[in-house]
Formats: sequence, structure tokens, C-alpha cells
Amino acid sequence: MNEQQLIQAYIHEKDVRVKERLFLIKQVLLDKKIASHVAKSLGQVRSWAYKWIERFNELGINGLQDLAQNRQTSKDTIQKTNHNRATNSRKSFWLECKTSDEFNL
Repeated sequence: MNEQQLIQAYIHEKDVRVKERLFLIKQVLLDKKIASHVAKSLGQVRSWAYKWIERFNELGINGLQDLAQNRQTSKDTIQKTNHNRATNSRKSFWLECKTSDEFNL
């Protein structure tokens, strides 16, 4: 992909996240800027930059799209989430009671 094609893709892209990744690719691969510096200027970490550069090198511009997420949640995940919520709720209740006792509220 040449510079003009990358700029056109950037201009026409509607997804803000993909647009940010296109900017990264242009800055690093075409303008020869340091990936970690570009990432920092975008409020991202170095590993984020290298992930997207690698995906671009492997898959081209289509690699900058988010991968499709599996929208189905397993029963196991739901059970773990509910357990964590219940545990956190009990901890919060216990802390409130303990605090109230300590301050005689």
C-alpha cells in the first residue's frame, strides 16, 4: 500500500479506532517515526503499536479492523461473574458494617 492509498483510507474511514491505527501505520512505516513515540502521542502503549503494525504487515488494511467478538457468553462465565458480584457485594456489606461499628454509627 502506498502513501496515497493509506491517506485515502484514513480520510474515508468512519471507525475512530481504525482511523487511529491508520495514523499509527502512516507515522511509523511511511514517515519512519518510532512506534513507541507515536503510541505515546496517541495515549497508547508500545505493545499496542507493535500489535497493529504486525497485523497490518500480515493482513494489510483489513488487519486494522477489530476482530469479530463472540457474543455468546458461556454458562461458566455467567456463573463466575455472578459469584464475583455476590462475593464483592458481601465484602462491601461487611466493610460497611465494620466501619459503622468502629465509628459507633
